[in-house]
Amino acid sequence: MAKTPKQPAELSLESVLWNCRNELRGIGGTDNKRDAVIGLVFLKFAGDKFSKRRKEIEAECSDDPGLLEILLEKASSYNAHNVFYLNETSRREHIKKNASANDIAVIVDTAMSDIEDAPPLSKALCRSGSM
Repeated sequence: MAKTPKQPAELSLESVLWNCRNELRGIGGTDNKRDAVIGLVFLKFAGDKFSKRRKEIEAECSDDPGLLEILLEKASSYNAHNVFYLNETSRREHIKKNASANDIAVIVDTAMSDIEDAPPLSKALCRSGSM
């Protein structure tokens, strides 16, 4: 009988950040760099979930361009599925486009601030476990 390959378990955000923190802990004297890397990991995680939800919305509303345009930029379209809505400045495309800029630290800080300043996801949504 052939063995079926095991599917890797999807890690939660907390697990990913904790694992990154533990890996970076061994590097001495880089607390600021460690914080920046963990922030970038969070932005990657949030960006991946945002992009996935964005594609779902596009598939659901492909027959109604007017509705599609509205829902793509409506935070509740994402929050209802326990996904952070990301402003233009918090999206990976913006960060990647400006990665070699002299003020990349400010760009990343702005992206994180935009997410922190957004209204929190509903506690009921967070308990659903889809994040």
